[in-house]
Amino acid sequence: MEGETQKKTRLLNYRPMCVVAVSLIGGIIMGEFFYGVNPLFRLIPFFLLIAFFAVFMLLKRFRRFSYIFVMIMVGFLGLVGTSDIYAKNISIGKYEGYIYGVVSSDVSVEKGHTYFYIEDVEAGDKKLKYEAHIVIDFEDNCDCKEGDYIRVYGVLESLEHQKFESFNYYDVEKREAYTVFSDSGIEKLAEGKLHVFERIPYRIKSYFYERMDVDSAAICTALVLGDKSGLDEVWQDNISVSGFAHILAVSGLHISVISAVLFYLLRKMKVSPKIALLVVFGLMLFYCFLCDFTASSLRALIMMTVLHFSVAFGRKRDTLSTIAFSAIIILIIRPTALIEPGFLISYAAVFGIGLFYSKFNSVGLKIAKKISPNKNIGRIFSAAVSLSLSANLVMFPFIAYFYRRITTLFMLSNILVLPYLMLIYAFLLVIVVISLIIGWSGMLVIFDYLLVPFKFYVNVFGSAKFVTIPVQMTPIGVLGLLILFVFLSKYIFTKRLTKVAVGSIIASITIALSVISTYADNAKKSESSKTKTQEIIQGNHVSINTDFIELSSSKEYDYINSIVGVNSKLKN
Repeated sequence: MEGETQKKTRLLNYRPMCVVAVSLIGGIIMGEFFYGVNPLFRLIPFFLLIAFFAVFMLLKRFRRFSYIFVMIMVGFLGLVGTSDIYAKNISIGKYEGYIYGVVSSDVSVEKGHTYFYIEDVEAGDKKLKYEAHIVIDFEDNCDCKEGDYIRVYGVLESLEHQKFESFNYYDVEKREAYTVFSDSGIEKLAEGKLHVFERIPYRIKSYFYERMDVDSAAICTALVLGDKSGLDEVWQDNISVSGFAHILAVSGLHISVISAVLFYLLRKMKVSPKIALLVVFGLMLFYCFLCDFTASSLRALIMMTVLHFSVAFGRKRDTLSTIAFSAIIILIIRPTALIEPGFLISYAAVFGIGLFYSKFNSVGLKIAKKISPNKNIGRIFSAAVSLSLSANLVMFPFIAYFYRRITTLFMLSNILVLPYLMLIYAFLLVIVVISLIIGWSGMLVIFDYLLVPFKFYVNVFGSAKFVTIPVQMTPIGVLGLLILFVFLSKYIFTKRLTKVAVGSIIASITIALSVISTYADNAKKSESSKTKTQEIIQGNHVSINTDFIELSSSKEYDYINSIVGVNSKLKN
């Protein structure tokens, strides 16, 4: 009886893995907050964490929670260490001269410019870590490809890290850390020799571009390898607003489908679950390698491995603990992933499914039972709608924060077009494997025609104004909505009336704080913009009182440029 009473009054189940993940995230955020601060001041949170850990270890009642402070310290030191190493490695600052390196991406030409990435960068007598993004101010038709050793003359600038911002645009561990601006051509100094495993993605892309038109090849490359560099800005934007951004980044949908099919086939072949687990893990790890170990593919790999592990060893599965475990692995390996939009949005989608899918589906099944003429059709439709709603509900705050808009076609895209696109993906994957084995890629020509409906849908709806709604979201708003979603989910054990009342309070506080934060942020930006405008204009011998200028940022920029341009002509 006492146990039943305790169960009724308990607010939630204790999940150590979730507590570890939240503690690690808190430590990473703390480390980012202290970025650029004098190292001596960083000792303050460090010693405070040690003190709290010691106190909890001494108190027998709280001893089992002492690991929280260990994980906060791991996150704090991981982010601080990563940031300091990055800052040290980019100390070259700005350099003008010849830059050498190995081409590490496709060379793309767009809107009068040439873009590509290089690794093993050398600037002058310095060998630099991380990659550089080359931007050439004209369309260079150089026949360079991945692996080629090249030289280009230009200005190299380091990408300085700003708190909670810069890591959105590059990956400190292995990606872009410099931008090279050049108006000179590319000089290929040596033909590249790719490693054995690097040749595979290169061969796949070669097959696509040899057998298909450019747009179809770029879409197929994104589908199979998660490489969207071949898609121009218009295509990427139209695909994103149409609700297919997650399809063109190898993620949980891809990994889960492939691993589930492989695991099923191996079990049908009477392979033991443990051996099947190892085989599937090895193949999926290799696939993630081909996709450059993106956060979404790693997250999906870890989650699928835990899922198959529980099947193989007869363990009980828990969705939230599985999500938390995969996040812990990625964040320990790469702390800066926490500030990457792709990481946050992909985890938001999976988190949303864990929070709301079963509830939405149960409601959907009741409705389908009453109105659907066929039981199976109603069940499938309910599952598809519930999956899309639960994932997008938690994704929306992050999408609104990073991209300042949300899409309206996500339901239509996920229910009608997504299954068709996944069939194309499965068929494409089979043809790619056959092509790699026997070297015959002729059947890839058919995808020019199979992708026609998809391209038509994206072009028609992606460019329509009604498919997006402008929304401005603050960090406080994102955090408040996450707390609200968790409180309203099935994982919080309280009465419905209490959930409504407390949920309303959380929503009200979130809205109020978001409004205040937005107003303060806009006021700060406005003041900063006025100051910079004054400095720019005075630097060109033009003095204007900017207090009388009420313009949007883009108009203000054009206005300043017009004055500076006119003044420069007068001086000339």
